[in-house]
Amino acid sequence: MDFVQKEVLHKNIVSNNIILGVDKTLMVNQSNVMLKRWYKVALKRLLFSSLKLDSLMDLYYTLIGKTFHIGGMAYSNDDVGYLYKKGVCSDDYISFHLNRDGEDLGQVSFYYDRHIEKYHSFEVLNYAATVLTLPIRNSIRFLSSRKSDSHDLVSGLGNIRSFGLSLRSEVKLARERYSPLSVVMFELRDNKFQKKLTESISACQIERFIGGIMKDSVPSSNQLYALSDNRYAIILPLSVIFRAHRFAEYVRTRVIYKAYTESERSLHLGFCGGVTEYKCGEDISTLLTRLDHALSQGKVYTVNPIYAIDQNGRCIKC
Repeated sequence: MDFVQKEVLHKNIVSNNIILGVDKTLMVNQSNVMLKRWYKVALKRLLFSSLKLDSLMDLYYTLIGKTFHIGGMAYSNDDVGYLYKKGVCSDDYISFHLNRDGEDLGQVSFYYDRHIEKYHSFEVLNYAATVLTLPIRNSIRFLSSRKSDSHDLVSGLGNIRSFGLSLRSEVKLARERYSPLSVVMFELRDNKFQKKLTESISACQIERFIGGIMKDSVPSSNQLYALSDNRYAIILPLSVIFRAHRFAEYVRTRVIYKAYTESERSLHLGFCGGVTEYKCGEDISTLLTRLDHALSQGKVYTVNPIYAIDQNGRCIKC
């Protein structure tokens, strides 16, 4: 290893130990050639492995288990909702908070084997934990980029691209299984009136607020999407049009109520919707055309702003 590599390795170890909150006196002796060699090999293998967190943690567990003989290991990251556990997770363990360049990367815990001395393990495992920071940061950024491709960054809901992919998938399943499938589309209306009421509130704040309400209102089994800054859609597998209409009315009422009672400015939102059901054998463009027509009718009718059109193009009174 040349001088430049040594310098970079040394800086990486020192900075990570400071971030981890470990006293410098507990740092592993830099003269330990075998440990430094393990660090270099492990880092290289981890960086050239899969960006999937499961595969990355399996490889890391294999690398550290062969060298340090730990009883078990766990890694958790609340930001991405990830938890990994492997081996025997006893009550005797030590944890490290991983952080690189100010970015929180979660927490890794090592569970002791009864044959390992604690003090020695603390020193060694502190050093070994630093090898995870760069590979995990890459994996988390990869996951974030994948999520941004399929999710609206403002509302946190699925975007129009993921809506198209999911709708094609659900239509295929409905055709194969002869099962019902309904689609609901909502839209914020009376834009000129709303602008006067929400002069001090940005469109992003409104979209984020509505997205949060809809996520709380819609069960996880259904699929929720933000198609634009004022249009939303829900895919309801295994739902007939009557059930979808009642559910759409529930969501619409909940959004309007919470926007008025829970927002800082008591928002008066005009929220209308259209509902339709998939007809077996038809293409997606026909389904979306019928859905768009139902939504346009929902904008017209102020008494019942949720307008439902069945498979044959007839208005359904629910």
